[in-house]
Amino acid sequence: MCEEGYAAVTSRRLGAEAGVNPQLIHYYFQSMDNLFLELWRRHTDRSLVLLSQAFISQSPLRTLWENSITARGASLAAELMALARHRKVLRAEIARTVESIRRMQTSALAGIMDEYGLTKSLGRPEILTVLITGMTRILVVEDELGISLGHADTRALIETWIDRLEPKARSGSGGPEKPKD
Repeated sequence: MCEEGYAAVTSRRLGAEAGVNPQLIHYYFQSMDNLFLELWRRHTDRSLVLLSQAFISQSPLRTLWENSITARGASLAAELMALARHRKVLRAEIARTVESIRRMQTSALAGIMDEYGLTKSLGRPEILTVLITGMTRILVVEDELGISLGHADTRALIETWIDRLEPKARSGSGGPEKPKD
């Protein structure tokens, strides 16, 4: 799916790749929609583990950024979201889980923003949640399309911003410092 797009995923092709009869795909999943739903759920489960690890780490923003920017997970999510535009069942599941994950992220980021003194300058934590997830999605999808103008500078800006917010945690010498304005 990540290499050739969701349209290339068929039970026949999956069967060939797995070395099984394509009918087994339908036996276990009943439909391609169910297979895609299971793929989304597995992706979500892995994402939730990474998210949990990020929020208990010494450098939660850095860990969240690094986990979000990994191409494989972001690429798969983008491909499944593109497919969901055409599959109502998948669309509903993705909308439900993304909203749930965003509420989790928002809750965790609210505490981090308070601790780092960001609430006054950034406002509601939902804004930071959308900025992080949206920016990583844009960078990964555009990288895969061969679009790179501004990417290196954007990544450098975000890394610099995170370095300002989490300098002590990054060097392993304690908790985060509040940023200097």
